[in-house]
Amino acid sequence: MRIVVAVDPGVHKGYAILDLQTGLIHAGVELTYVGLYAVFKQAQPDVIVIEHFDTTMSLTSDMLHTIECIGAVAGWCEQHRVTMFRQRPSQRKAFSPLAEQLVRVKPRVLHLEDATAHALRYAYAELHYDVETIQAKLPTGNS
Repeated sequence: MRIVVAVDPGVHKGYAILDLQTGLIHAGVELTYVGLYAVFKQAQPDVIVIEHFDTTMSLTSDMLHTIECIGAVAGWCEQHRVTMFRQRPSQRKAFSPLAEQLVRVKPRVLHLEDATAHALRYAYAELHYDVETIQAKLPTGNS
């Protein structure tokens, strides 16, 4: 496994691309599925990590965008035979401080940090990767 892409789904689709061979991470935000698919195509991921969504009794429009985004990513993964791995929002929390250090964008963009934290958590918990060695690939920020 070499490339992990993590997605914070919603209207603003935060993403992080982690190259485990070089230890570099790049984060960005896409507003469209076409843009997100282009990120996937360029990155050639081995796995896409996506924030899981628990439904409630009532849905807001933001929640609906999140659900649609997860479905769109699932479809892309199925079509391209890429594993999709779901993580709960709480699973990224321990990695948020490191993600904030790596994503040096002002003003802060939480979608970038959340996607980065998901990539870090996956690399650490699932692949036993030393996330303290990861460096941000500059420029980091909105695409």
